[in-house]
Amino acid sequence: PQHWEAGLLSNTFMAYNPWLHLIVLVCIWNALKFFWIGPISLVLLARARIREATAARPTESAATNTAGQSGQLSGAHS
Repeated sequence: PQHWEAGLLSNTFMAYNPWLHLIVLVCIWNALKFFWIGPISLVLLARARIREATAARPTESAATNTAGQSGQLSGAHS
């Protein structure tokens, strides 16, 4: 229904103002940019999340290993 109403209004306005064709073309061009950037941004987001997850894993395991080693060293000196 919204598309039908937008089409009806645009046809009515364009009958009296021919320069609105340019505005409609710019809006269509921007909509097309959204259509192709959407899937690309999802792929880039997934790559960034995977990179963050892999970068966080060694840090977590190194932190637990360091804590375990310091505990062993303090116990060995006691």
